[in-house]
Amino acid sequence: MGLTIEMVPKSDGLTALFVIHQFEVKSLESSAGYMEVARPMINSGYLKDYKIIAYGSRNQQPEQIVDHKIAQLKNTWGTEPVVIYGAGAHTRLFLNRFKELNLVALSDRDDGLWGSDIAGLPVIPPSQIPENATKVLISSRAYEASIIKELNKLYQGSVEIAGLYDGLALQKGISLANEIDSTLMDFVPDLLVYTPTHTTECLDSSYFTGLKSRFPSLKIVNIWWDYDEQAEHSSYLDYERDCLLYSDFIVENSNATRLKKMYQHQDPYQRHTNVEKVHFHPTVFDTTLFYRDQNEAKTVDVAIWGSSVGERQKWISFLAENVPGFRQFGGVYGADQPLCAKDYAAWYRKTKIAVNTQTYPFRSQCKGKVREALCSGTFLLEEDNPQTRAFVPEGKGLVFFKDQADLLAKIRYYLEHEDEREVIAAAGYEWMKKEHNERSWTARILQETGLIDKLSMPSSSLAG
Repeated sequence: MGLTIEMVPKSDGLTALFVIHQFEVKSLESSAGYMEVARPMINSGYLKDYKIIAYGSRNQQPEQIVDHKIAQLKNTWGTEPVVIYGAGAHTRLFLNRFKELNLVALSDRDDGLWGSDIAGLPVIPPSQIPENATKVLISSRAYEASIIKELNKLYQGSVEIAGLYDGLALQKGISLANEIDSTLMDFVPDLLVYTPTHTTECLDSSYFTGLKSRFPSLKIVNIWWDYDEQAEHSSYLDYERDCLLYSDFIVENSNATRLKKMYQHQDPYQRHTNVEKVHFHPTVFDTTLFYRDQNEAKTVDVAIWGSSVGERQKWISFLAENVPGFRQFGGVYGADQPLCAKDYAAWYRKTKIAVNTQTYPFRSQCKGKVREALCSGTFLLEEDNPQTRAFVPEGKGLVFFKDQADLLAKIRYYLEHEDEREVIAAAGYEWMKKEHNERSWTARILQETGLIDKLSMPSSSLAG
């Protein structure tokens, strides 16, 4: 399962165990749980000792899982017509393998894709699947379980539905639980920080409540990277309800406004308990990687970071057509070129204007790309959204844009007005350094969990 344990020498402070789910195609050092959670807490100076358990499927790549499942389905489904549910990056990555089946269409809940054509296959609404096929293959790792629930309810057995990752969660969960138990035998931390990625592959609340009964003083922190309010049986909503049963502090990393609904138990949060544990507290990036260097030559005019998925794909295509020299950095799907964390961060320092957009139409977020740019002192043009506005004031490192015309106009303006652009970029860097740095970010978590007292903290802003 690719488990990794890392240790540092002891000094004054607290002890922590980080349980980090690696995204399959990334190393531990390039994973979000490491760069945005573990390293900032380690760099904060509050920890005297820590261990990291990094788990994931790096020994069993997704290609192997998909190939095995397709081979099974070819035997059982034969030449019967098949619809692939999911028309995003995961499908683009594995489409050639899926074509070994008798594909007749793709389907997706994003109505903006309905009526379009992907690789010669029509994209249809989920309601039209029974008209086209009686076999459906789910092409989504993060949403697979919830999609299967929703489609079974919708079709009432008239369509046979298969997933690619059935049984993987249980297999991985048993192995991870054993690894945590083994680690805790000789290392009893004050804090356990859990940063899973695929919500359907998480350890459930019964495991963590069992840990807390064995280690009564242990505090548990959980990170919520994404969310999904659309599906009644959303795997994200199920995961959140489970976290609320055992966590002492939960980081809502991207959406401030949904917490208002959660605190008031509005739809779809009627069954969320202990919601006072959830805080809008966006992560901060490892400043040994993401930092400002005024001597770095800016050789790139305009760039976007991340995979060409969802709405971002449209913006990447638009900028590639309209901005000479436009670059895209990073990503993990298809033609995207993954970068190690060091190179990924370095390109921020070499770029005059970073552009960031929303990814999916059903999810409004303050993306990690915002904090990456601020930590790097890079000027950011940000697609306007209430979540980023809830985090950082406009003018502190970023300027918002509304649409394609507005984005192009602002790119041209700020390329021509370098002094104004760099003043805004510097203001964002200083704001981040003072108001949302590694030490203050960590201190809030330790305060809320009772591991440090406010009176014991420095009276300064904690910048450093």
